[in-house]
Amino acid sequence: MFFRDSVKARFEMGPHWIYLKLLPILFASLNTKGIQEICNPDDLKEAGVQAAAVGSDVHLICNNTEHDVQWNLNGEVIPESVNHVTRDGHLNLTDINLEANGTYTCRSKRSGAHLYSSTLLVGYPPKRPSLSCRSPNVNTIQCTWSTEQNNSIPTKYVITCKISENEKKCVFKSTNTCTIEANLQFLVVYKITVTSVNELGCSASETLTRHQRDILQPDPCTALQGQPVQGEDQQIWVTWQYPPTWMKHRGLYLLRFKLQYKATLASRYQEIITDKTEYVIMDARPGAQHVLLVSGQDKYGNGQWSIWSQEVIASPWKHNNRKSRDTKTIYKVFLLVAICIIVFLLLVGVVALTIVLRRHTLQHRQMSGDRQTQQRLKTYEENVSHVELLPTEPSVIAADSLTQPSNIDHMNPEYFLFRNEG
Repeated sequence: MFFRDSVKARFEMGPHWIYLKLLPILFASLNTKGIQEICNPDDLKEAGVQAAAVGSDVHLICNNTEHDVQWNLNGEVIPESVNHVTRDGHLNLTDINLEANGTYTCRSKRSGAHLYSSTLLVGYPPKRPSLSCRSPNVNTIQCTWSTEQNNSIPTKYVITCKISENEKKCVFKSTNTCTIEANLQFLVVYKITVTSVNELGCSASETLTRHQRDILQPDPCTALQGQPVQGEDQQIWVTWQYPPTWMKHRGLYLLRFKLQYKATLASRYQEIITDKTEYVIMDARPGAQHVLLVSGQDKYGNGQWSIWSQEVIASPWKHNNRKSRDTKTIYKVFLLVAICIIVFLLLVGVVALTIVLRRHTLQHRQMSGDRQTQQRLKTYEENVSHVELLPTEPSVIAADSLTQPSNIDHMNPEYFLFRNEG
């Protein structure tokens, strides 16, 4: 602690501390010098024109040899609203206001000769302009500033742009707009100042210190439109285009887009973000008009979103009349009935096929049984005819052999008769 305090005391006592104290004064003097070089009201003066501030006093001299003269303002007698006094050919204006603007002429009352004329511009010293800059594409920086309002004194604007102490030229596009070529210098710091100058003084804006990537803001998107999707009463196909100032950079520097939409009677917008220049809204309100807006930004989030495009009104698909809706409903019902009929016919076919197969099976079984019965009857008839050839004397067959079925032909009718009687 003691060592740090001692070092601080020595530093404050030494010459380095004095230099540090003088640095802000030095920079302020350099800045003042730069402003003074820009602020040179004498460059704006014109012959026969005099500027004066509201509330000041102005003294005009007609002719040192003529004392009886007539002063006029814009060819007429000076109004009483302009405080003035004439003495010995001189005109004294006090606490002037904006009504004192105009051309003052002096004529001799005796000869009527024109002796003197001068234009007086009454106004205000320039106000401090408000400067804003944005980059509509990767190659350009565009700056705008506020201009003087209700000031009769012409005001000139001087733009200074520095990149690492090197000055860049800002090409004027209008009285309050100029453009700087950026040349893709995203990481370079730009220092931009605008100074307003007139005959009564000058005033510089706050210096804007920015990276280009921080002020990147595309122009509004164009060609926004919404179209209904045929047959879909909840869909709107929305398309748009890149800003014209970004088109030539589209291959390397892409944008992302924010689409907002809502039904005209709805209170809130719905929002989606996409990299494409088209989108299909899937939840539109059937039969309602919708408001569409789109904005663009650098794809990787550098800078700001562009201002919104112009509003576009679009609606989803609308059926022309009730007849078309009824036709669609009838078509759906017809399709449903046709499906039911097909299913019914299939079921009838399956039942009929099952019945036919079952009947065929029964007939096959019956035919098989008839053939077996016929075969048995035939066999029986053959056996009967064979038995008739045998002797009918009961004594021929031994009594004990009747009890042995194995010794009797099983197809003998007498065997069957015997078994039946038994």
